[in-house]
Amino acid sequence: MKIGRNDPCPCGSGRKYKHCCLARESAVAPESDALAARRKAREWLHTRLGERRLGELTQDYLDVLLDYHSGHDVFARFVRDLDDVERATLQAGVNDWVLCEARHERHGDSTRGIDWALHAGDLPLTPPQRTYLEALAAAPLRLYEVVEVEPERGLHLRDLLQPDQPVPFVHEVAATRSAEPGLILGARLLALDGRHQLGGAVYPLSRLGALEILDNFGQRSVLRFG
Repeated sequence: MKIGRNDPCPCGSGRKYKHCCLARESAVAPESDALAARRKAREWLHTRLGERRLGELTQDYLDVLLDYHSGHDVFARFVRDLDDVERATLQAGVNDWVLCEARHERHGDSTRGIDWALHAGDLPLTPPQRTYLEALAAAPLRLYEVVEVEPERGLHLRDLLQPDQPVPFVHEVAATRSAEPGLILGARLLALDGRHQLGGAVYPLSRLGALEILDNFGQRSVLRFG
């Protein structure tokens, strides 16, 4: 049965539905500039790539990240067995890959999706959203170790590709609730408004996995998927 706006709220509070649970259900937190910028860029790019190409890119991402090379059956089984959190994490990685890593052929040239979107001229962004995307485009994927955690403030990260560089402080409140010293991350570090923050997908790595990456990449200053 549909509940009317002026009916008693079914929660039993004694208040009208419109002044109780309906108001809470309708309240949506405003979208941050970072989330809005990534969403707009992703939607813009997806409309131009099409579902078939996005499927190919998703397979490419999984091949590179998990070293799966057994075709779509393995991919399908892997995706089917994911729980909701793992599925959301995978999708975040795919979105980041398609936007910031994968190369797209356009008129004979190869370019990243984020560069394509930023230079197209028809991506509807507010100035803060464009500033965020430009910072994301300029931030390479690198390997970081958590050196110190300041609860409800942020993280001190060491760049493992350039360990002699100063350890930056990264303003990431949510990350402080799960990160511990020694954790190694593949991530992009953005400089915005004089502060550092993580941008795009974040890839937690084992120490053994990080050592293997360092061995494979040698002295390169940027990690590349593919």
